[in-house]
Amino acid sequence: MTRFGQFRHPCRTAVFFTFCLGAQLASAVGTAPELPDPGKPRMNAEQQKQLRLQVAAQVYKQMPVLPDSSPETRYIRQRLARAS
Repeated sequence: MTRFGQFRHPCRTAVFFTFCLGAQLASAVGTAPELPDPGKPRMNAEQQKQLRLQVAAQVYKQMPVLPDSSPETRYIRQRLARAS
């Protein structure tokens, strides 16, 4: 018997390993992830909408957005138009 006597039939060995790999992949793909229970929401849809609007207003106060008619915006658009 050779050192690798258990691999006398390489086709059978390849089929066996392919089967094991396929079975492992099938078991990993077949299970769905467990999602946590979302529980009871603390706000209804209208309250969530109001909160989004309040947060958006705070963001615009901290990081103002220049209107399209401002000189800075026009300057940047002109520079970009020249560059392209």
